[in-house]
Amino acid sequence: TQALTPFQVGIYFSVYSIAKVLAEVPTGAFGDKYGRKLSTLIGSVIVATVPLIFYLGHSFPAYLVAAVLFAIGGAFISGSLDAMVYDDPEVSKESYRQVAWLEITFYQAGLITSTALGGFMYQLYPGLPFMAEALAGAVVFLLVLVMKDATHYKKDITKESYIKYFGTGLKHLLATAHLKIVVLVGVLV
Repeated sequence: TQALTPFQVGIYFSVYSIAKVLAEVPTGAFGDKYGRKLSTLIGSVIVATVPLIFYLGHSFPAYLVAAVLFAIGGAFISGSLDAMVYDDPEVSKESYRQVAWLEITFYQAGLITSTALGGFMYQLYPGLPFMAEALAGAVVFLLVLVMKDATHYKKDITKESYIKYFGTGLKHLLATAHLKIVVLVGVLV
């Protein structure tokens, strides 16, 4: 494997962040038009390939490809997965809040656990943490596969409507002082 310089790590995260921002609106439109379940399934397949690219790539350009794919896959998932749960008529608003809370809790617990276990697994066999992450992605795919997808949200999506919504959102963002601060802090961090 190739060790990355601090500069390359910065480039990696910049490429990831830019790709994620650019992919959010078109993947959201895809989910609205073709189904949130399909969007989440596509995203989970893309995200599951990323650790394998890291493991097999062994070069900075391969890592940049992984960053772009991770961003695009995450964009397909973000919003669509939450909306699938939220739009399920059998899920109350209170249940949705509990699911959202559990999602955050388990995500944080997973980060802490995987950080500790990843190093240990790497010592056993360098490919093991990457294979485990890809396997976890496959499990996510299977779980999403059995979820219900409400179809009442599907609309005639046009490029013009998304440009209009994006413009309205941007105006709201620029007109709201606390949102400007949140975005500025996010950009700086």
